[in-house]
Amino acid sequence: MSEVTMSNNKPCSFDPKDFTVQVDIKPSYTIKNDAATPYRTFPGAMVQLYKDQPVTRTSWPAGTYLQPVLKEGKLFSVQQKDKDNQFVNAFWFATVEDVLACDWIPHGLLYCGIFSGTGIPGKDQQSWGYLSGKGNLAPGEKRFGSLSGLTSVPNALTNSTFIINVLQLTFTRDITTTNLGTLVFEISFSQNDLSLAKVLISKHFYITLGETRYYLGVGNSIISNDNQTATVSYSQFDAQKAGAVLEKYSQLVLGPFGLEQIIVHCALFWSDQ
Repeated sequence: MSEVTMSNNKPCSFDPKDFTVQVDIKPSYTIKNDAATPYRTFPGAMVQLYKDQPVTRTSWPAGTYLQPVLKEGKLFSVQQKDKDNQFVNAFWFATVEDVLACDWIPHGLLYCGIFSGTGIPGKDQQSWGYLSGKGNLAPGEKRFGSLSGLTSVPNALTNSTFIINVLQLTFTRDITTTNLGTLVFEISFSQNDLSLAKVLISKHFYITLGETRYYLGVGNSIISNDNQTATVSYSQFDAQKAGAVLEKYSQLVLGPFGLEQIIVHCALFWSDQ
């Protein structure tokens, strides 16, 4: 089994040019790109803390995170808490290792490993990714792919922890004309968590596949109270790029022991912006 891994305690790797503002002065001043801090670095984590967003490191114990403390709208201090929201450090100070680390992420990520499968082709479309067979299946549609490693949605996202079961993470595109597609994310939940599920799917959605993070925005959602499921469709922003990854890794590759499929490490994150 081969893996596309997310870096952990590895030297940060990025092109500094990607984080420098480029300005075109002809015929007028136009910003050609946005300056940003490199994703997964300490400066990027500090930006999130200034925006009142909790962060964590993938090398820390599960559930441990940093909670920003604001005073009069400004960052006053940082607290480190565990999975039960108990203090680890009431006043947290970064170590040299923290500053140089490249495994910083927003707190609230769900991790998964996905074997991207291929669905039964339709007349003019094809699907890739993971379909459990328990969700909203089209006539003649069968399960494909597999998904593992997801956990409950943590407090930072919904002010309460609840368990979700991922039924579908697929990309379906037209294979005859436009080649454009839609990424679909479907979950099930308990009846008591209906209001929390509504909060979750109304947020901005990000997905990291391998080393690359994709922004999908706020999708079109359908909630079934009877089946206790929520289905969200994304076709804008980075949906086509993320879908292309699911399509790419559905193919077998030649490994040291013959043909094998690559498991893609992924992470799901929801945010207010």
